[in-house]
Amino acid sequence: MPQALAPTLHFFQGTHGLGVQVLLRVGTSGLLFDFGTPYEPTRGPFNAFVRPRAGREAEDLLRVGWAPPIAGLYAGNPVLPDGALHDLENLAVFTSHHDLDHSALVPHLSPGVPLYATPETIRSYRAMGWRHDAYQPVEAGGSFRVGDMAFTVVEVDHGPLGAAGFLARVGEATIAYTGDWRWHGAHPERIDAFIEVCRDADVDVLLFEANRAGGHYDPPPGEDLSQEGWCERVDATLDRADGWLVYGFDPRDHAALRAAQDRFEAAGRRLVVHADTAELLARYDALAAEVATPAALQPRPVLSLHDPGVRDAVLRDPSRFVIEARMEVFPELQHLFEEVEHGGARRGARPFLHAGGPFGSFEASWATFQGWLERLSLDRVPLSVNGHAPEADVHRLVRAVAPRLAIPVHSPDPARAVPEGVARFLPQRGDVIRLEPGGVITHL
Repeated sequence: MPQALAPTLHFFQGTHGLGVQVLLRVGTSGLLFDFGTPYEPTRGPFNAFVRPRAGREAEDLLRVGWAPPIAGLYAGNPVLPDGALHDLENLAVFTSHHDLDHSALVPHLSPGVPLYATPETIRSYRAMGWRHDAYQPVEAGGSFRVGDMAFTVVEVDHGPLGAAGFLARVGEATIAYTGDWRWHGAHPERIDAFIEVCRDADVDVLLFEANRAGGHYDPPPGEDLSQEGWCERVDATLDRADGWLVYGFDPRDHAALRAAQDRFEAAGRRLVVHADTAELLARYDALAAEVATPAALQPRPVLSLHDPGVRDAVLRDPSRFVIEARMEVFPELQHLFEEVEHGGARRGARPFLHAGGPFGSFEASWATFQGWLERLSLDRVPLSVNGHAPEADVHRLVRAVAPRLAIPVHSPDPARAVPEGVARFLPQRGDVIRLEPGGVITHL
């Protein structure tokens, strides 16, 4: 491969932590993947209390090193730090899915920069009000080009609809990226298919998500559910609930939401959500036709708690409903419980199907969350099918793909992510490597 055409990989984030920002480039053309900010819930420069300045978010994120310093990437042309890249004439972005550690910078993208993602992911951005002039939807199996680089989008299973990685052919090199993935969810066949695509392509370099390598984000015992375990736990909770039942969920995970609603309605209960969630789901519905979402994956209609008729019905008989619960609305739930019980003695714990955040003690809000569970007498029933593969499955995937070089990203412990006997590169933040034929790299 002529040296001038050799692809390079620039690692901005995701090397020893969460939040992927990697640039694949050839000459003056480059694809940035993903486009999120680091996930540092207890020690990062920004959190729920300290936020970037309104209207100057990209500038502030660049200053603390949370955004890739690339000229022409951001709307408004914020001031770039020293060492920024200024020589990319053909720049595009790929996002694997709509989690903030992969997509939080999308609202700050320059209008002229194409953003490639699956239609479902773009639908999610638009439903959130994230406007962009150059969305480029690509179906799973579809392709796009950035300069001399050719990309094929490959569907994976992670949770949110539309999660995907890609296969890239750049000169003589073949590169694959998993995005976030799991093998224990509702669609393990998607991971099998990803492996098959990689093996057919004889992948030189595999970049793979390894969030749970080392066990940092492993759930506690009894909370690492398979899809079958999820179904059993929902049904068992419905069987024992004779009054209140509350449910915390991610409204972007339509497949899980629809599956839960089906089970609720079979048990004679309707889902009641708060006004902001009802509005968000309505926006998703309005955009559904544009991406041909199968009816079986679209959420069923929901009731809004802020409809006076619905609220009155809940107050008369909570046992006919499932009420949305999340930290932001716990005070409202407290008021609702008191309205029904009129200050009387509580009749034991109220089951809480917990499928949303916070997810564990590694989050700053966990102690507050636990305090509210006690205050509201909520019996937390863990209901999350983790979106990330455990270390054993990570090793299994890498061995099955059999790349010439394995590069773990999006991992707090990348050294644990690569099985023995597989050639590896463990990038550091700021590293740049050139890919030579046969999976050989040169550290620049």
